[in-house]
Amino acid sequence: MPITNSIQPSLAGFPAAPQQATRARQESPHRSLGGTVLAGLAAIIEGLAAYRRWTSLNALSDAELARRGLDRRDIARHAILGPIGGQA
Repeated sequence: MPITNSIQPSLAGFPAAPQQATRARQESPHRSLGGTVLAGLAAIIEGLAAYRRWTSLNALSDAELARRGLDRRDIARHAILGPIGGQA
């Protein structure tokens, strides 16, 4: 049975057609399980790098931090953001 014009307006609130949904998935940054796993691994590596920066900065004395232009309160921000402007 063909779709008539009287039915067409009632479809306006429904989700996109399957072809459009498939196209949207293909255009997403993480197209597959492998992409999602790689993104997760990259986040873990970034987190470990931030932890290492925090650990090394936290081990410094207040005088050593001051020589680097940092204060104890700056350690977490500096660890997360990484070296800014070439500072260690």
